[in-house]
Amino acid sequence: MNTNKNKHIRILILILGSFIGSHLLFIMFSGVFDTLDLRVRDYAFQVRYQLFGRGKVYNHLVHVDINDSTFQVIKPHEWDYSIDARVVNALTELNVGAIAYDMLFSDPSEAEENQDLIDAVSGSKRVYFPMVLGFGDNRGRPVSPQTAYNEEEFMKDQVWKLKVSRGGKPLSASGIKILPFPELRGHGAGIGHINAYPDRDGVYRRLPLFIRYNDGYVPSLTFRMVCDYVQVAASNIEVFFGQHIILHDAKMPYQKKEDIIIPIDEQGNMIVNFAGPWGDSFDHFNYAELLNVSDDNERLGRIRDVMDGDLVLVANVSTGFMDIGNSPIETLYPLCGIHTNVANTILTKDFLYELSIWKQIAIDTSLMALIIFVALRFGTLNFSFIIILVLMAFLAFASYLFFYHNILTNIVRPYIGLQLSLIMVNIYSYIYERQEKALIRHRFECYFAPSTLNKILRSRKRLEMSEKKVLTIIFSDISSFTLWSETQTPEEVRSTLNEYFEEMSKIVFKYEGTIDKYIGDGLMAFYGDPFKMEDQTLCAVKTAIEMQQKTRELKRRWQSQGRLPIKIRIGINRGEVVVGNMGFERRMDYTVIGSAVNIAQRLEAKAPVEGILISEAVQREVKGLVNTKFNGKVALKGIEEELDVYEVKLV
Repeated sequence: MNTNKNKHIRILILILGSFIGSHLLFIMFSGVFDTLDLRVRDYAFQVRYQLFGRGKVYNHLVHVDINDSTFQVIKPHEWDYSIDARVVNALTELNVGAIAYDMLFSDPSEAEENQDLIDAVSGSKRVYFPMVLGFGDNRGRPVSPQTAYNEEEFMKDQVWKLKVSRGGKPLSASGIKILPFPELRGHGAGIGHINAYPDRDGVYRRLPLFIRYNDGYVPSLTFRMVCDYVQVAASNIEVFFGQHIILHDAKMPYQKKEDIIIPIDEQGNMIVNFAGPWGDSFDHFNYAELLNVSDDNERLGRIRDVMDGDLVLVANVSTGFMDIGNSPIETLYPLCGIHTNVANTILTKDFLYELSIWKQIAIDTSLMALIIFVALRFGTLNFSFIIILVLMAFLAFASYLFFYHNILTNIVRPYIGLQLSLIMVNIYSYIYERQEKALIRHRFECYFAPSTLNKILRSRKRLEMSEKKVLTIIFSDISSFTLWSETQTPEEVRSTLNEYFEEMSKIVFKYEGTIDKYIGDGLMAFYGDPFKMEDQTLCAVKTAIEMQQKTRELKRRWQSQGRLPIKIRIGINRGEVVVGNMGFERRMDYTVIGSAVNIAQRLEAKAPVEGILISEAVQREVKGLVNTKFNGKVALKGIEEELDVYEVKLV
């Protein structure tokens, strides 16, 4: 009992250690394991797309692309701001809801061309321009004091004063790297940053919705556009760093006002829920196409029905100009798509949520408790099988949370905890079972036949059971051994008994018998346990016959050597007994008890020297198979009635 208790305690410690170890590994080698977990999440994005196609897409989000085919219409050396002005005018004519340029208009062109663009932007009142913020020592280009002053004055109207209800660690810019050229910047609907940073493995998965600058916050380009689109002013935005942003009383077109709650991390980053690959997510229009129809009212009218009220993101995705990076859904992904997906995630309210550390610990703890139960309840083989099922169920559960509820869980850490538990428990169980088998073999090899012992080692619970069974019991005893031993040296007595028992044990084991004990010069064995034997009684009688034959061989040999003229008596009975491992914890014997045992012992005492005496119960089982003769009735001590007994005829 204590052995099992100690085993359970060790298994408990191993499982606890495995899960604690998985957490320590994540802390000590956070770079490796965090990256691994992020890669697993990326794979989940790809599987989701393969299974369900593209995600939710806001129908009024479109891309206007400057791509390689655009430059077949407009040669790069012919490009100037007047072309951009014509496209802005065309989009304004199409009555789009907003135009966000993911293109830096930092350098002015010719004065006339600049004015064309300024007039178009000023007349549109819906064009948003990007800016780039600098951090640390990377503060941006050197500028004159006057330019720096002008930029700071301009930014005073661009930064948001947000209500921060829960502090965090927002990204804080130290300067301005890039702004639109001075004459243009003040005519747009707003400025937003396009700073985007990959995770440590180089994959873009999140974007800061705003960055702290001086005493306010600069929103991202598309976040600013979306807030204007849903009619939420900066004063109606409430920030809880590490939890969420609330856009109070947001008004989507044709819908009632409601709060939009956007989950963010401690830095103000939102996880981007990519709707799909670049080519299968949003509608795309060619910049050249809009340029071609800019002066054709009839063609503009046909397109107006398609783009009316749309939010447009304009970007250069041509070879050599496009900013590309890795995304969860696709490698070599145009980075302008991140900004579109930010807008799409907010407008569709299809947010991704990361489980809090406490909820993740709760999952780890639940898994740990489950496998502790499994380990203590089931054997090693079943444990391994069930742990694999638990692992598959956990992966299915994590997939369900992501596919249907947009919840991201840490899959790698629990997976490592489960795998470590599986490995450690199996290694321990293997070592433990080898030791236990060795102990059982050492302890019982003198009682069981090798074939029986091998069966027991495969089903050790049999040794822990006690039950009633009908067995056949055999007793043997050496006649006049006590008198002989008193005249012999201890060494002679020992060697004689050892040689005798060695030969008798071989015969018992030959017929699958179990040696119960050696009693002085006597031997007790039984048949029919620990495994069922259909011919147990016949095997017992055959054992007795062969024992007598072997004893006669020993007698002839020993007499020629001047040793013991050995003669034995054998008694056999069949009846119901209690069989099992009995004793106390440090001294257990696998034995049988009951009146049937006592009768067998009494029959041995009544048996003729060099003879075999059996009970009527044995006679019924071997009648016609063994030559016997009725030997009358005998009165046995402790038995009220006289019993019919039979003697086995020996050749």
